[in-house]
Amino acid sequence: MRAGTDATALVAETRDELRAAVSLLEEKPDATPGMVSTLDLIIGTWQGVCRVVAATTPDATAALDNDELCRSCLRDVLIDAISNAVRHGDASIVDISISLVGDEVLVRVRDNGATSGTAAIPGLGTRILDECSTRWSSEATDDGYLLTASLPVMP
Repeated sequence: MRAGTDATALVAETRDELRAAVSLLEEKPDATPGMVSTLDLIIGTWQGVCRVVAATTPDATAALDNDELCRSCLRDVLIDAISNAVRHGDASIVDISISLVGDEVLVRVRDNGATSGTAAIPGLGTRILDECSTRWSSEATDDGYLLTASLPVMP
């Protein structure tokens, strides 16, 4: 014990801190925002840097609103794809389309960024896609870059 410290006060303070820590552990973390809010947050993040446009079909939105895990994975995929488009391709426009095909969400991220013509070194985005999607592909196009991924969604 520190010299000059009141043991009773120190014990009470320590108990209060422990109670606060335990109550934080017991709290349920906030759920990820719904699909529309998720897209709004992503679009707002890039405002002034890159124009992000997103379109999602009503059935895809409903499916994603009911599957927090898939929605979270999709958010991570989109954030990484936009970041790569801006950082590596100097893209000024990113166009996102999301649809439901059977029991999978199909996402296409097209940007107008420059392509280097060399193979990209796999990074965090590749790992996310490998772990979250059933299949994915990326390719340079005449006017930029296209990423396509299918993510399983709970019925």
